[in-house]
Amino acid sequence: MSHSQVQAALALLIRLPEHHRGAELDAFVARFALDPEEERTVRALAADPRVVKYGRSMAGVRGEVLRSQLRLSLRFLSPEVLDCLHRGLFEPDAVDVRFGDLSTRFLEFLITDPRARRVLSREAPPFLTDILRLEREQMRFRQELSVERWPAPPGSRLVHTAFRIVSLDYDIPRLMEALSAPVGDEGEEGEEPELLVVARRVTVLLVPHPSLPASRMFDIDAETVAFLRTEASGRRASRVPDTAPVLVEMGLLREGV
Repeated sequence: MSHSQVQAALALLIRLPEHHRGAELDAFVARFALDPEEERTVRALAADPRVVKYGRSMAGVRGEVLRSQLRLSLRFLSPEVLDCLHRGLFEPDAVDVRFGDLSTRFLEFLITDPRARRVLSREAPPFLTDILRLEREQMRFRQELSVERWPAPPGSRLVHTAFRIVSLDYDIPRLMEALSAPVGDEGEEGEEPELLVVARRVTVLLVPHPSLPASRMFDIDAETVAFLRTEASGRRASRVPDTAPVLVEMGLLREGV
């Protein structure tokens, strides 16, 4: 008996504990090249309540990971909607997702999957897509910073190239300011500030925080974007933007250029 096909079937039974039962079982078993003894083993595993219990517990662990890591997105997405999107839509299509990639892959799913987009159009504010994209880019950036060096090209006026430029459709920087502002004396404890998010094309710059794992975010203009991209590519920009003092303060631009 070759155990590889049985192991593959067991992995799916654990990953999707609510699937492949009852009438679905015959079609599930047919997906694998099983001999009669292996088929009996798989059918027994599918009926074993311990397999279902373990699969549900692991799905719960993945849900907890998402709730702990998607802190910004979950300010605008209820736990009930998150669970619906995660267990109902994402999990069946994500059996090959590694644990370390779970959050970024889930954010990508929410941004691109038509079924997820329909749910979010009903259950979330219109600017949530920008929030999802921003949180995805921050996570990717943090992962890359942990394994890569970001030297500036020879002759560049940049100190390094550890930055990300992200285009948004809403004024998310102002939203972030509102979320970080303390509640006034008249506000109740735990009360969210009143938010007015303006639809406005914004470009933000992500740079590493000097002491925290999170990145810092700055609203930048088109001239600054062009300068950074030109200098990071190894070419010399025709002029230094008016935001040069801010870029120096960020640690991106050499002083006195």
